[in-house]
Amino acid sequence: MTGDATDGSVQLDEVARRANVPSEFVRRLAALDVLSDDLSIAVRRELGRVRLLYAWSQAGFPPETIMRLVGRNALSITFLDAPAVQAPRRLDRRYEDIAAERGVPGSLVERLHESIGFEPPNPHDRAGEDDLALLDAMELFRGVGVPDEAVVRLFAVYADAGRRVAKAEAELYEANIEEHLRASGMTQRELIEFSTNFGNRVSAALEKVLVMVYRRHRVHAWTEHSVTHVEAALETEGIEGHIPQPPAICFVDLTGYTRLTEERGDRFAADAVRAGGPAQGESGPELPHFAGSQLLLRPIQADRPIRGCAPHLAHDRGLRRRRAGRLPPAVHRCSRPLFHRHLAHARRASPPAG
Repeated sequence: MTGDATDGSVQLDEVARRANVPSEFVRRLAALDVLSDDLSIAVRRELGRVRLLYAWSQAGFPPETIMRLVGRNALSITFLDAPAVQAPRRLDRRYEDIAAERGVPGSLVERLHESIGFEPPNPHDRAGEDDLALLDAMELFRGVGVPDEAVVRLFAVYADAGRRVAKAEAELYEANIEEHLRASGMTQRELIEFSTNFGNRVSAALEKVLVMVYRRHRVHAWTEHSVTHVEAALETEGIEGHIPQPPAICFVDLTGYTRLTEERGDRFAADAVRAGGPAQGESGPELPHFAGSQLLLRPIQADRPIRGCAPHLAHDRGLRRRRAGRLPPAVHRCSRPLFHRHLAHARRASPPAG
């Protein structure tokens, strides 16, 4: 074997190692001219296409088939190197090495991957840069005595929310952008190239929005949590509450509201509920806050809570007059014990401030 051939073989092995795929697969790609002639470029810039082509092959689309489509100008693989589909950088250490360094069992690493919705890694594979973030968070919680199972459940919540966000983005693009482009006559290759360029522009902006929304909700959640500590301290010290006269509330359940939203849409259902409220000039509550079929209403007569809810008995009759057979409501008033048990929650029921 010549020196150049030896160097090429070593670089192919490096591509396989960094992409975390079998060396034999990388050699198949090299034979198909998928990789750059200068393999140092493949090591730096083309690991994304290697990983995704391997994933496609696992799904039943071998690289030979993909490259036939590329050769016919029916498909482009340039998007495989786009930042939006790049996997995290691989470290020079294996999963088993990372676990040993952190003093955690390899089974925990496997469970962490399962909790975020991915197949457990092979202990001998190179760990990803983002794996350290999972272990860093786990180490912090372990340091204050949080059980591993509790943290795993938290990560599962993150994974579920993240999966829904990613799916919603893809559905929005397909329904509102790609469908129109396809109708205009774009080929599959043109659609892929357009989505690559657009994805490169919009991904960073969407990630900023996602982080912003999360941070705002986190601030609201922790502010709400802190209020319970203040209330507990006031009660323990026997000091009068910080709200001399708590606001009054009503909890209303509308039977059939969920079905109405599914059949006619959220806006129609909300308008139907509001249309059944007190007539103009009558003493009644502020507009309701919706949470599924549950409504939280704030009566104007806050000084007399139970009487302040009374206009909603008329709300029932108004809805029946206007529902046109679509919305059979059932309005329930809270009992006094339940009412007072929820006052603390109601004080914090307003939407988070911007």
